[in-house]
Amino acid sequence: AEFDELIAGPGSKLPQAPRAALEQLHAQGNVHKHDCFGSLVLDALRAHEATLPDAAAVAAFRAAAEPVYSFGHKYESGMLDFSTSCIASFIEHFLLVERVYPDDRAELLGVYHLNEAHKVDV
Repeated sequence: AEFDELIAGPGSKLPQAPRAALEQLHAQGNVHKHDCFGSLVLDALRAHEATLPDAAAVAAFRAAAEPVYSFGHKYESGMLDFSTSCIASFIEHFLLVERVYPDDRAELLGVYHLNEAHKVDV
Protein backbone atom coordinates (compact mmCIF):
# COMPACT_ATOMS: atom_id res chain seq x y z
CA ALA A 1 0.00 0.00 0.00
CA GLU A 2 2.76 2.46 0.94
CA PHE A 3 4.80 1.44 -2.09
CA ASP A 4 1.74 1.75 -4.38
CA GLU A 5 1.17 5.32 -3.20
CA LEU A 6 4.86 6.10 -3.62
CA ILE A 7 4.94 4.83 -7.20
CA ALA A 8 1.67 6.60 -8.08
CA GLY A 9 2.90 9.89 -6.57
CA PRO A 10 6.61 10.82 -6.56
CA GLY A 11 7.59 7.67 -8.44
CA SER A 12 5.51 8.70 -11.44
CA LYS A 13 7.81 11.71 -11.95
CA LEU A 14 10.94 9.57 -12.31
CA PRO A 15 12.54 8.89 -15.68
CA GLN A 16 11.18 5.89 -17.60
CA ALA A 17 14.03 3.44 -16.84
CA PRO A 18 13.95 3.54 -13.02
CA ARG A 19 10.15 3.80 -13.01
CA ALA A 20 9.94 0.66 -15.16
CA ALA A 21 12.37 -1.16 -12.86
CA LEU A 22 10.34 -0.23 -9.78
CA GLU A 23 7.08 -1.22 -11.45
CA GLN A 24 8.64 -4.56 -12.40
CA LEU A 25 9.60 -5.16 -8.75
CA HIS A 26 6.01 -4.49 -7.80
CA ALA A 27 4.59 -6.64 -10.61
CA GLN A 28 6.74 -9.59 -9.51
CA GLY A 29 5.14 -9.44 -6.07
CA ASN A 30 8.41 -8.70 -4.31
CA VAL A 31 6.71 -6.21 -1.98
CA HIS A 32 5.27 -9.05 0.07
CA LYS A 33 7.66 -11.89 -0.76
CA HIS A 34 11.09 -10.34 -0.41
CA ASP A 35 12.24 -9.68 3.16
CA CYS A 36 14.61 -6.87 2.18
CA PHE A 37 12.39 -5.14 -0.37
CA GLY A 38 13.92 -1.75 0.40
CA SER A 39 17.31 -2.98 -0.74
CA LEU A 40 15.80 -4.03 -4.10
CA VAL A 41 14.36 -0.52 -4.49
CA LEU A 42 17.75 1.03 -3.71
CA ASP A 43 19.47 -1.33 -6.15
CA ALA A 44 17.09 -0.24 -8.93
CA LEU A 45 17.75 3.43 -8.19
CA ARG A 46 21.53 2.95 -8.00
CA ALA A 47 21.52 1.03 -11.28
CA HIS A 48 19.94 4.03 -12.98
CA GLU A 49 22.42 6.38 -11.28
CA ALA A 50 25.27 4.42 -12.86
CA THR A 51 23.91 5.25 -16.33
CA LEU A 52 23.82 9.02 -15.75
CA PRO A 53 26.53 11.08 -17.50
CA ASP A 54 27.78 13.34 -14.68
CA ALA A 55 27.52 14.30 -11.01
CA ALA A 56 24.98 17.05 -11.70
CA ALA A 57 22.62 14.57 -13.34
CA VAL A 58 23.05 12.17 -10.39
CA ALA A 59 22.31 14.98 -7.92
CA ALA A 60 19.19 16.01 -9.87
CA PHE A 61 17.99 12.39 -10.01
CA ARG A 62 18.57 11.90 -6.28
CA ALA A 63 16.61 15.07 -5.50
CA ALA A 64 13.70 13.96 -7.68
CA ALA A 65 13.75 10.44 -6.23
CA GLU A 66 14.23 11.47 -2.58
CA PRO A 67 10.90 9.97 -1.36
CA VAL A 68 11.72 6.69 -3.11
CA TYR A 69 15.22 6.65 -1.61
CA SER A 70 13.68 7.34 1.79
CA PHE A 71 11.35 4.35 1.38
CA GLY A 72 14.28 2.16 0.34
CA HIS A 73 16.37 3.16 3.36
CA LYS A 74 13.38 2.73 5.68
CA TYR A 75 12.82 -0.90 4.60
CA GLU A 76 16.39 -1.74 3.54
CA SER A 77 16.89 -4.42 6.16
CA GLY A 78 13.35 -5.75 5.86
CA MET A 79 9.90 -4.89 7.08
CA LEU A 80 10.18 -7.18 10.10
CA ASP A 81 13.36 -5.42 11.24
CA PHE A 82 11.70 -2.04 10.70
CA SER A 83 8.63 -3.10 12.71
CA THR A 84 10.84 -4.48 15.48
CA SER A 85 12.80 -1.24 15.66
CA CYS A 86 9.52 0.72 15.90
CA ILE A 87 8.35 -1.41 18.82
CA ALA A 88 11.75 -1.05 20.51
CA SER A 89 11.54 2.73 20.07
CA PHE A 90 8.07 2.80 21.64
CA ILE A 91 9.31 0.80 24.63
CA GLU A 92 12.37 3.03 25.04
CA HIS A 93 10.13 6.12 24.90
CA PHE A 94 7.75 4.63 27.46
CA LEU A 95 10.62 3.83 29.83
CA LEU A 96 12.03 7.35 29.42
CA VAL A 97 8.63 8.88 30.24
CA GLU A 98 8.29 6.59 33.27
CA ARG A 99 11.75 7.62 34.46
CA VAL A 100 10.97 11.33 34.14
CA TYR A 101 7.37 11.10 35.38
CA PRO A 102 7.24 8.15 37.75
CA ASP A 103 3.88 6.66 38.64
CA ASP A 104 2.40 8.34 41.69
CA ARG A 105 1.25 5.38 43.77
CA ALA A 106 -0.22 7.65 46.46
CA GLU A 107 -2.80 8.90 43.97
CA LEU A 108 -3.76 5.36 42.98
CA LEU A 109 -4.03 4.37 46.64
CA GLY A 110 -6.28 7.39 47.26
CA VAL A 111 -8.62 6.33 44.44
CA TYR A 112 -8.69 2.79 45.84
CA HIS A 113 -9.62 4.03 49.34
CA LEU A 114 -12.27 6.34 47.89
CA ASN A 115 -13.83 3.43 45.99
CA GLU A 116 -13.73 1.26 49.12
CA ALA A 117 -15.39 4.00 51.21
CA HIS A 118 -18.24 4.44 48.73
CA LYS A 119 -18.81 0.82 47.75
CA VAL A 120 -22.13 0.09 46.08
CA ASP A 121 -23.50 -3.40 46.45
CA VAL A 122 -25.00 -4.65 43.22
